[in-house]
Amino acid sequence: MIPVTRLALLAVLALSPGVLTAQGSDSAGGESAPSPRGLGLGGTVDRYLVGGESYTAISFRGVTFKPEGWSPEFAFGVLPPVGDDGPVALTTDLGTAYGIPMPATVLLLKAGSTGIFGLSGGGALVGAYGGAGVVALLGGGVGLRFEATRRWYLVPGRQPAVWVLSLGLTSIPLRR
Repeated sequence: MIPVTRLALLAVLALSPGVLTAQGSDSAGGESAPSPRGLGLGGTVDRYLVGGESYTAISFRGVTFKPEGWSPEFAFGVLPPVGDDGPVALTTDLGTAYGIPMPATVLLLKAGSTGIFGLSGGGALVGAYGGAGVVALLGGGVGLRFEATRRWYLVPGRQPAVWVLSLGLTSIPLRR
């Protein structure tokens, strides 16, 4: 398995400005390329890497894009049952992201609170997260979103490393 840091670096390089071009840019007309500004909503497939095991969740995500600065972000998801008798769990993220606009991409530095809430008496875990993401502008108001976040949950005793890799699509509100 590829270590998480290498996977994140490969994703950033693959989505770098040299690979994609900004939609609507017109260097001859002197107009600036549109930049993401406003609420972007979308969905991701999230891969939770916990110790030597992995679990898949589906999430609805939102972030407010604005020129360099902190803005709110959130995610709500569903983690299907693990095994035959495990409960369905709801996942949440509520935090902030610092957006760094680049040609055809936006780099997001993220931090906030996170939780996994088991249904049917499955218990709950709460904690914090930090990480980074890249939103590549694909055109037509759509972007490809990749994120890697580290999670720390408030649990007694020794805790395994928890990483979440997310890949999905998001809406991109563009303004000049």
